[in-house]
Amino acid sequence: MKIRWLCLLAVASSCFGSSVQAQYNTERGAVIGGLGGALAGAAIGKHNGETAGGALIGGAAGLLGGALIGSSVDAEQSRQRYVEQQYIAQNARAVTISEVLSMTKSGVSDAVIINHINQQGVQQRLEVSDVILLHREGVSEPVLTALQRAHVGGTTVYAAPTRVYSQPVIVHDYHYVRPAYPVYAPHYYHHPHHRHYHSGTSFGFSFGH
Repeated sequence: MKIRWLCLLAVASSCFGSSVQAQYNTERGAVIGGLGGALAGAAIGKHNGETAGGALIGGAAGLLGGALIGSSVDAEQSRQRYVEQQYIAQNARAVTISEVLSMTKSGVSDAVIINHINQQGVQQRLEVSDVILLHREGVSEPVLTALQRAHVGGTTVYAAPTRVYSQPVIVHDYHYVRPAYPVYAPHYYHHPHHRHYHSGTSFGFSFGH
């Protein structure tokens, strides 16, 4: 009976996970939590003679709890991937040294170059050799200062925090109590004894001569 319930629970966990194949940790948490909860529930229910019922209740609670924990991990990983993708996209648009040299040689004004640097950022911090090279190529000091003060990696992306609302997991611990059968014991009937009470008052007669 115990093996049968565990097999049913494993099938249910697999079905639950297949519906969210994109959520790896959700699926994994559901399976591990379900099997672990079933084993724990079976061990508890065994003491009350309800191994199958304990396995089913523990497995259901473990399935839900494991899925919720795995879902929170998946959400955090998804948020991190989004931030990384945004960073890569912004960094690709950041200003390079060659672009500054190209704009300077093309006659673009310092104000336009500085504004572009402030909006897009730079791909890397300037080394001493970079400063010397830019100065020799005619880049003005205001532009060099803007390059040194600009943020690295493009526009800073602030990702909104992901909130995961988990439903509380309620575990019901059922105890099987065997019915108590009445025990009949012989009953003895005692006949009441009637006591005769005599009045404390006495009457006497006397005759005088």
